[in-house]
Amino acid sequence: MRKILFIIITALLLITFEKVQIYGVFAKSEDITATAEISSPTNPNQNDWYSNQSAIFSWKNSTEIIGASVEFNNNPTTTPDFISEGVFYSKSYEYIGSGIWYFHLRTQNKSGWSSVSHFKIQIDRKVPDNFNIKVDNEGDPTSPKPLLYFEAEDDLSGISHYRIKIDNKETSLVVPGEINPFVMPLQSFGSHKITILAVDKAGNKKEASADVNIKSIPSPEISVHPGIYNAGDEILYIGGKALPNSIIVISFRQDNNLIKIWETTSDEEGSWSFYSDELFPNGIYAISATTEDSRGAVSDLSKEYEVEVSLNGITIGSLLIDYGSLILILALLVIIFLSVTVCVCCKMRKEREKIWKETKEAELSLKKTFKELRNDLEKKIEYFDSKPGLSVGERKIRDSVFKILRDSEKIVEKEIRDIKREIK
Repeated sequence: MRKILFIIITALLLITFEKVQIYGVFAKSEDITATAEISSPTNPNQNDWYSNQSAIFSWKNSTEIIGASVEFNNNPTTTPDFISEGVFYSKSYEYIGSGIWYFHLRTQNKSGWSSVSHFKIQIDRKVPDNFNIKVDNEGDPTSPKPLLYFEAEDDLSGISHYRIKIDNKETSLVVPGEINPFVMPLQSFGSHKITILAVDKAGNKKEASADVNIKSIPSPEISVHPGIYNAGDEILYIGGKALPNSIIVISFRQDNNLIKIWETTSDEEGSWSFYSDELFPNGIYAISATTEDSRGAVSDLSKEYEVEVSLNGITIGSLLIDYGSLILILALLVIIFLSVTVCVCCKMRKEREKIWKETKEAELSLKKTFKELRNDLEKKIEYFDSKPGLSVGERKIRDSVFKILRDSEKIVEKEIRDIKREIK
């Protein structure tokens, strides 16, 4: 009996010792060193999605590390074993498929093994699914702001945003919550190419396109316009019919060059009119108009009508000087110049002893000035002689100016000769 009891006690002691020893080994092997901090230059943010097919993981380089154990899989809680794979401080993987992946790391130093570090990466290499664009003009083919309905699906990372181009020009960047419908910005009538690029959170893209055709609203009618506009003598009056309560934009062109734009509005019955007393050079001009309604829709150009502008005179800013007035002004200038010349000559006669030298200089200056004035007046009178419609009265004024010009020159020459004789 004593022998059996001794055997049992010995066995229990051996089992207890073995358990204590095993526990001590594991206590030394686990959670002794600090957890390694993992980073990734290829996938730096664990919450972002990436489309790259390879990934690199790294951790702090330390001379204390004598071993490392790693795992890479889709399980967020995997624990690497206690078998060292060597001393290294980075690990790379290639040909990674789409999905959520985890890198697991345990390092070893002389004191034992660290606890496990985890790093998540999210890979999406699949483009979004095909999608269509539905155009809705709400039953109005002239609507300048049609509605667009579209939605792309992406099962993995999800749609980040859409880039919308109209006629190859990017107009909008919208997120999924800003669509269905998406209201197009104001468009002109005609055909427009719509291109929408769906971009998922990993940067993968899918494109869809559609055509939008917008019809023109009715163009305005021009029923009243002059065939000949005598600028300076009458009013330029234009009128017609258009959409009620709309803006009428009137274009005034010459040789396809836009000269002037005017705006007016139509009344509740669609009637509109416009008048102007502006001055334009002689020539043939074209008048046309467009309509803009309250939505901002603009019509095509109306039919063009020719207007001949006749300008009787010359313009200085907004002031028109007709032919007869111009001749009178020139004659007045000649008289003023003559009066000034005579006064100067009289003054020179009184002071002839002192101004002999000045007289010689004045003689040359007056001759030069008078010659230039005469040439200038003759050119202007020759210009107006070439204009049609010169009346009998205007011819008399012209002849009088020529006579005044000749007589004035003779008087000035006589006065200078008299002064020179008196000074001598």
